[in-house]
Amino acid sequence: MERLSNLFFELSHEDRLEILSMLMDSSIKLTKISSEMDISSQEVYRHLSRLVDSGLVSKTPEGDYKITSYGTQVMRLVPGYGFLTKNSAYFMNRDISLIPDGFMSRVGELSKAELVNDVMVTILDVEVMLREAEEYACLMSNQMIMSLYRPIIEASDRGIILKVMRPRGWRVTEDTVEKIGRQTFIEIRDRIRQGKIIQKEPEVIPVFMAYSERQVAALSFPNLVGELDYLGFKTDNEKACNWCNELFDYIWDRAHPGEIRTIID
Repeated sequence: MERLSNLFFELSHEDRLEILSMLMDSSIKLTKISSEMDISSQEVYRHLSRLVDSGLVSKTPEGDYKITSYGTQVMRLVPGYGFLTKNSAYFMNRDISLIPDGFMSRVGELSKAELVNDVMVTILDVEVMLREAEEYACLMSNQMIMSLYRPIIEASDRGIILKVMRPRGWRVTEDTVEKIGRQTFIEIRDRIRQGKIIQKEPEVIPVFMAYSERQVAALSFPNLVGELDYLGFKTDNEKACNWCNELFDYIWDRAHPGEIRTIID
């Protein structure tokens, strides 16, 4: 714990973090760091000395400073802390315990994602994503949102790959059928039976997620009582999209085959 505390102390200064970020790109001389950061050489030397002593930076025989392999690994974790602190108000009220540790250690890959605090905007973004998808679309939700049925049907008719995950043992009720329209339900049911919409049922839905080959329209973490309120993030950043895609695949591979259960079969 003492070593960890010392590491966090070294990272706690904004100038030292900036120096480490600069060194991630290439080795640099002290004078250039001073010039680019517009701070005195004495101040840069003080920061570099601390970083060298902590093992994060080393000095080359040519007088350049470079980040060490250890420093590189530390800096790879920094974006995760940055993402969490930037969105601290959101995560104060979110339960992320169901996300596998391997994905939480890479949460910095979501650093470019935009927080959306409006449910209606989120749903609209998902509808647009379904209409614009050209190759595939993936949905994971604790329930199906009624306004998405028609875009899902249209997407399946365009021939894109549609994967949907809902909780183990989910069931379409008569009330739901009436609300979405019996004909719409029949169209959805038929496309599932035809294999145009592929379903799976994990034991637990850890997030609400909707994405295509072009974008993540929604990534929402459950609140502290386990409810998914669809407030969360959207992005077209490649790293973030890969993170979501890999999390979806991880859960998909461990889920049960899906069925369609209803009282009107």
